[in-house]
Amino acid sequence: MDTKRRNKTADNVTPAQRVSDFGKDQFCVEGGILWCKVCDVPVDHVRRQTVADHVQSAKHRSRNNKRQANSDEASLAQKRQATINGCHERQTEASAAKERIVVNLVETFMAANIPLEKLDNPKMRAFLDTAVKGGGGIPVANSLRQHYVPKVYNKQQANIVEQLKEKKVAVIVDETTDVMGRYVVNVLLQPIDAFAGADNCRPLLVNTEFLEEVNNSTMSQVVIRTLSNLNVDSNDVLAFISDNAAYMKKCFTDRLKGILPNTVHITCWAHIVFLVGEQFRCALPLIDELVSTVKAIFSKAPGRRARYLNQLRQQKATKIALPPVPVITRWNTWFEAALYHAEHLDVYVIFVDAEIEHGSTQQLRKLSTLLHNEQQLNELRAELEFLAVHCQRLITDLKSLEERQFKAVDIYNSMADLLSWLPWL
Repeated sequence: MDTKRRNKTADNVTPAQRVSDFGKDQFCVEGGILWCKVCDVPVDHVRRQTVADHVQSAKHRSRNNKRQANSDEASLAQKRQATINGCHERQTEASAAKERIVVNLVETFMAANIPLEKLDNPKMRAFLDTAVKGGGGIPVANSLRQHYVPKVYNKQQANIVEQLKEKKVAVIVDETTDVMGRYVVNVLLQPIDAFAGADNCRPLLVNTEFLEEVNNSTMSQVVIRTLSNLNVDSNDVLAFISDNAAYMKKCFTDRLKGILPNTVHITCWAHIVFLVGEQFRCALPLIDELVSTVKAIFSKAPGRRARYLNQLRQQKATKIALPPVPVITRWNTWFEAALYHAEHLDVYVIFVDAEIEHGSTQQLRKLSTLLHNEQQLNELRAELEFLAVHCQRLITDLKSLEERQFKAVDIYNSMADLLSWLPWL
């Protein structure tokens, strides 16, 4: 009985424990094997007596005496034979350490929005070589993009899958265009948990796709593909949030509603309010013409912009700033530009006359005609006065809807007040 217990205990002993028992100067572990540093041979570590017999052997004592007599122990340690397993383990550890450094570096650059090409800068390379351990082995940008960016992407994708695992979610879809004119579709998933707190329910950007055309069919395919890649159960999708475009409504009613049985379609209130603002732009054509023409005369004209700022300084304006640049797809920018023009209308009259003397252009002549036609100018002033009085309500509501954190009751109250206010315009 005692023998069985003793053998069982011996089987659980590791080589590291024997090194601790007999001293690191005598033994080490190489590839999971107890290795005698004095004799340069492996020793069975299972039985303690075996190790003790080896230490007391004449061969070991003789070699140990010679080793102690030699003061240059470091040189002898370098001559010790390494095992194949030990070499492989050290090589594997070194490769893993390099892999961690490179992956963490790429992940940091991507999180900070720093282009990987910065790593190819000679000064950056010199810094990595001298100040970072193993920095000389970091590949160039093209290699990082080809081999390590996908690893970072897969790592982030796995984190997102873990965060959304078995949670109820809302799907948020929006579409825009990039500088190349391509359609860009962004899909966000927001966990829905009333008890998790706001910090744990932030929407996550989970997919970005470039499409040749945008319609109800292509948009539904993007949503289904995203949910499938993230292993999100269709029964866990409780809301589908999009803008108020007709093709997005059709995307839900004709295609997604049958696949996502527990989902309701919620249209973006900010987009709806923006469409209300569009009615102002369509109903005030002279302001719209003024906004577009002023934008055109200052576009790609640095000299003209400098002369305009100089004129504001000469007239001792309270605020020296260029006119806002309106973008139709950027909410509130048209209103902000119109309000600026209302304050600087008299400045434009003097500035346009002076600019025509420098060199006349089609847009300058168009703006001059608008500002020197007394009837049109009076109508323009009336439109600007009307807009200044009534647009502030829309601007405030749009800004509140663009905030990251808000309460549903606040949105409901704002929209109810807006609906009661609009009929009085």
